[in-house]
This record gives sequence, structure tokens and C-alpha cells, in this order.
Amino acid sequence: MRVPRNRPSLNLLRRDRWPIYTAIIAAGLIPVAVAVSDRPVAAAQAAQSQPSTLINQWVERRWSAKQVSPAPGVDDRAFARRVYLDLAGRIPTPSEVDSFVADPGDDRRPKLVDRLLASPEYAQRMRDVFDVVFIGRKPEGQRRRRAPNPEGLRGEWLAYLERSFAENRPWDRMLQDMLLSRPETPAEKGAVWFLFSRQDKYQDIAEAVSPSVFGVQIQCAQCHDHPLAEEIKQSHYWGLVAFFNRGKNRMTKQGPRVAESAIGGFANFANLSGESQPAQLVFLGAPKIDETRPPDGAKEQDSPDLYEPRSEGAPSDEPPVPKFSRRARFVEQVVNGNRLVARAAVNRFWALLMGRGLVHPVDKMDSQHPASHPELLDDLARDFEASGFDVKRLVRAIVLSRPYQLDSHPVAGAQPELFANGLEKPLTAEVLHRSLLVAATGKVDAANPELRAELIEAFPDVFPEENLSSLPQTMFMTNSPLIQQLVRPGGGNTAERLAAIADPAQRVREAFRIAYHREPAPDELKETIAYLTARKDRPQQATTQLWWALLAGAEFRFNH
Repeated sequence: MRVPRNRPSLNLLRRDRWPIYTAIIAAGLIPVAVAVSDRPVAAAQAAQSQPSTLINQWVERRWSAKQVSPAPGVDDRAFARRVYLDLAGRIPTPSEVDSFVADPGDDRRPKLVDRLLASPEYAQRMRDVFDVVFIGRKPEGQRRRRAPNPEGLRGEWLAYLERSFAENRPWDRMLQDMLLSRPETPAEKGAVWFLFSRQDKYQDIAEAVSPSVFGVQIQCAQCHDHPLAEEIKQSHYWGLVAFFNRGKNRMTKQGPRVAESAIGGFANFANLSGESQPAQLVFLGAPKIDETRPPDGAKEQDSPDLYEPRSEGAPSDEPPVPKFSRRARFVEQVVNGNRLVARAAVNRFWALLMGRGLVHPVDKMDSQHPASHPELLDDLARDFEASGFDVKRLVRAIVLSRPYQLDSHPVAGAQPELFANGLEKPLTAEVLHRSLLVAATGKVDAANPELRAELIEAFPDVFPEENLSSLPQTMFMTNSPLIQQLVRPGGGNTAERLAAIADPAQRVREAFRIAYHREPAPDELKETIAYLTARKDRPQQATTQLWWALLAGAEFRFNH
């Protein structure tokens, strides 16, 4: 049995701390720090076929260099909770945990990971995460979602993401689908939303492409070269804009499309000194793409011979493709083969599963934010490319590595970037929504759209720079009628089943088993029994308060 944890949320059960305002959701600041390591000879070659081994070698080497002893590994119950939250997007049910623990095989953890990766829940979990990565949340995301949504393209987008992760579509192909926005099959139609949703706002497009595809924030290079990361130039910002500024949203009989003109889109930008320069087709990690630029003041003439011949049977209103397509050149010559792409993807999946990136924050992969394990990042990126951008292989390698499976108790002298203990990760709104419903109803397919929407409003972050809870989040978990409804006995829900258990000790143990997948610590058990016993004349009210404290507290809201 796992050693019980002394969580702030459980202190709510002390009678002197019971008032409702004390339900503060605890979170801590993760400091940014940089570590430097040396490359062991032939490490990448030795581990090339086993990326989990590669991870172990590099991280263990850093522990040794820093003279840090890592935390012990988690037991099976803690591992099950952690991996269900990360891969299925919800807590497991007690029966799922019991079944996993009862498996006598030494390979039960890999088998569970493989089962979850093959489940529809994995695809839904990744859909929810990468919808935010590519489209955004608030305030920008909410504004975009109020944009025109012809023929339900927003729904097609979500279906595209879910299908892609279910089928393990190669990462580079997914990027191509989104950046070209020229669907070749009905299944690819939803990818158009990435560009279409931004309504021909080319700077918005550039500022979305750079962090989501390359892991680099480029906004501050709009008016001048980056003041700190000298490799990011103003020409890169406007070059990225130029790759997309010939696009135009268009409705066709086949649905929304992003057409592309063969002419126009030539612009100049001014630096802080007022000097004007032409925006050229150039971006980080790739050479400039040559393009004939008309003389100043000359007017270009559009004509059919500037476009590819229409294929036989193609719909007459399908936008033609320019022979010189800026978007196609961007995919072929800037994205394909660019090591920044694989590194950004590896870093983002690592951050999602490990609690922070090898480069932190995940969208600032520049010279001012060195990787904590630069060789590991390079080797995982190479493996990712060599595997054909196999996302499930990468995810499987991370969750079966030793660092992922460490207990989350802090380790003396270890900074977060050493990954010497499991980092506590706040649940995203979508995962918190599903986990609350699993706990409250016992059903893995329960849904509450109103609760989901309000949680997204209160908990918008997916890759936060700092894991700090806000006052609105605290107030939501404390006062929301939707939360109160979940913990109130009725309709055969968990609270009603708990209230029907006559023995207070058994009632407490069952509540902890459902919410936290562990036994209560002796002091937790003693205090909660005393609380329930003092209110034995009103068991439903007492159970409601106990159940609320468990679900609203920090231990439930974090993956640890």
C-alpha cells in the first residue's frame, strides 16, 4: 500500500478548519532552472531502439552529476491513477484499479499503457489538449470560437484531431494537413479550421504557427529583433506572415476552404529606426526561399496559367492551387526536415506527461531557455523523426520510463528540472470535469456540458508556466452550485451510497478509495470518524461535507 500523503485538502477535515472558505486549492510555483550535462559516448546509439531506456540513461546521469537520490517508485495503485489521468483523461474507477493490481504478470504496467493508448479515451484526451494548443483558449480562443462556424467546421476539427490520435496519424502529416488546408479526403476536412478560424488575420496565423509547430514565441519580434534571443529576427516574424498572407477563406460546395492566390502578398516592414525592408519568405531553421518580386509600383496580373491544372473530376468551385504556392513551400522547405519541429513536439508531450518540459516554458524554445537535458531532447527528437513521427511510441516511452514512475514526494536538494520525483500536475478543465463525474456517479461515460463549460472558464490553462491556483478557481470549487450538486446524495450517486454505509470508518475508507485510490492515513481516519460520529443524527449532511472536501481539495485536483 502506498504511503499516505499529508495533503492540504485533508486538513479541512479538522473541526477547527471546517468553514467552507478554507477549501483552498493548493498549488506551488515551479522555478525555472537550467542544468548542463555532458554527453556519454554512444548513449543515443545504445538506446535508439528503446526510447524509455534512453530517457532513463540521460536522467539518471543528471541525478548522479548532481548527487541527488531520486524518490522511490510509485506503487501500482498510484501508477494506475497517474496514467489513467494522463492517457484516458480521467481517474480510474476502484474496480479498474483493483483489476490492474490483481494482474499477476510483471508486464501489467506496459499492458495497461497499451490498452489505454488503444482506447477511444486516449484520442479524446489528446483532442482536448491539442485543440487548445492549436486553436487556443481564452481570451483569444473564446473570441475565435464566436467566429462564423460554417457547416459545423469546429466539430469537424475536433473529429479530425480525435481520429488522428486514434489512428496514430504521423505528427508531421497532421501539421501538413493544418498548414496546407487542402483536404484530399473527407476525413481531412476538419484540419482546415486551424487557418480558417483565424479569418484571414495573417499575423494571428503566424503567432499561432510559431509556438504550436516550432515551440517558439515570436510576437516580440514584430517591431524589432528579439532583445534576448538573438536568433529570432524581425524578418522571421514578417517572413512567417508572408507565407500565409495570400490565403483567403472561401465557402465551396465541399465546405470551407482556404484558397491561395498566385500573386500579391508583397509587403514591407519597418524596424525601430524607421528603415523599411521587404518581407521575404524566411523563418527559423530554414534558408530563405527565393521568389520573384515585382518592381515597386508594378501591378501583377492574375491568370489561369499561374495555377496547377485542375485534376479531372475536381469540383468546379474547388480553389485552384498556385504553381508557386507559398504555403506548400513552407511545408516542404521550412517544416519538413526542420529539427525544431520534432524538438517542439517531443518537448510538449514531455511537459504534458512529466509536469514541465525539458525546455520550460514549452513555447519558449530559444537560446534564453536552454534544455535541462539537451542531449536527451536531441536524441528523443531524432528517435521521433526516425519512427515516422510516431506519437504513441513517444508517449509510451515517456510513461514507461523510470522518471515518470517516481513518487511525487519532494526530494532533498532536487530542483524540478531534474525530474528526481514526480511533479504534481494540475488537472486540465476537461480532465477535472470527467474525473469529478467518475467519482460522483461511478460512470466513466457521464457528461455534464454545463459543468464542463464552467470548468473551462475557471481553469483555462493546459501548459501553465506556473502552477498557481487563482482566487476565482478557489471560489468556483467552493461555491459553485454544480459542484454542490455533485456531492449531495441523491439519484443513486456516490454520495448517496456513501451515506448509506452505517459504519463511519468504512464510509471514510470507501470515500478515500473512490476519490484518491488509497487508504486514509491514521490521523485522517481518526478525524473524519470523529466528524461523522458527531453528526450521526444527520448522516447525509455530514457525508456531503466529507465528500465535498475530498473532491474540492488539492489531492483530487492534481495528478501526482
